[in-house]
Amino acid sequence: MAQQPQVDMIITTNVPDGVSVPVFVLDPFPTQHQLEELGKLVLVDRTGPYMLEKYFSADQFLYIDEPIDQTSLFDMVCEQLETEGLVEAGYGDSLKEREVIVSTMMGEHIALPHSIELFAKRSLVYTVAAPKGIDWGNGEKAYLVFFMALSKNDYEEAMGLYDLFLTLVNNKAGKNLSQCSEFQCFKTLAHQELV
Repeated sequence: MAQQPQVDMIITTNVPDGVSVPVFVLDPFPTQHQLEELGKLVLVDRTGPYMLEKYFSADQFLYIDEPIDQTSLFDMVCEQLETEGLVEAGYGDSLKEREVIVSTMMGEHIALPHSIELFAKRSLVYTVAAPKGIDWGNGEKAYLVFFMALSKNDYEEAMGLYDLFLTLVNNKAGKNLSQCSEFQCFKTLAHQELV
């Protein structure tokens, strides 16, 4: 007996009977709207909530309610990422070199430090909430810092993170999100900003 192929969804011009998987019925001459809806179903999800679920975690979340300078913060976060084996040696040096070239302050109290090269074993975002702010130079303070560690393996998909960060900047969410002392609070509020 031949094994039935795995089917996630059926795209058809006729409504089939007795099918137990999702069906997308397309007109023989599909409209632009139908094609866009079909595209949403089959493309990789790069929406903010999806990126939040995939690249952020409680293990890479830090709440700092005491004064800290940028160099100390960089050393602490980079050491943790390297010790846990999440990034290759050299990540911290590359990250600091990148910051010297040009500030990673995005605006609205959000900074996005990242390395010049791709050092991560898997792409992730290490989030730091600092309600008292961290001097980022040029008279600016970062209250929410996203350390990006990108991997060669999923670099293209992870680039969708920039849209997430831009949404948070545009929504002026930095100071509000920096008040979250626990990851679940941050995740819940960030999700509300992204939908």
